[in-house]
Amino acid sequence: MKKIVFALLLCASFGYAQDCKFKEDKIDPFTKNRVLRTNERVLVDEFRSSVIMGLFLNKDIYIKTTFSFSGNKAIAVNESCEVLFLLKNEEVIKYPINEFILGKTKGYGSPLLATDLTLNLNTSVENLIKIRDIGISKIRLQTTEGFVDYEVKSEKNINKIKNIIDCFINEIKM
Repeated sequence: MKKIVFALLLCASFGYAQDCKFKEDKIDPFTKNRVLRTNERVLVDEFRSSVIMGLFLNKDIYIKTTFSFSGNKAIAVNESCEVLFLLKNEEVIKYPINEFILGKTKGYGSPLLATDLTLNLNTSVENLIKIRDIGISKIRLQTTEGFVDYEVKSEKNINKIKNIIDCFINEIKM
């Protein structure tokens, strides 16, 4: 019995340690800033779209968010657009977009197309703690043509994001 409990504890701690591995952790030779990148995790995975999220540090803290769309329409954002995170307590965290960005369209054979739009959202430790502790219920991407709402349904995906936020915060506080 003791061996089984020990094995389960070992597996649990190994799984947690694996999630805290970073994609990149180095000192930039030019700026002398620490560069720290987490692995990206799926936050929303729907039939025709998805949202993938990761974190990185390079002087400032950013949420790297990739929005993927299927269809034959180009997606773009500009300075008047924002990404909004609706937390489970109804609080909204707004991330302004500071430049024009056109999504990258890729073909999967005629007429199947998909567009990826990757944004680096400047954030703070305080906002990351809110996202981790309260949780995200929806994300809105404002585009030049309107907006796209995503409902964050999967607790498994929410927990993966909470885990990378935990790892990231613990690492930058060292």
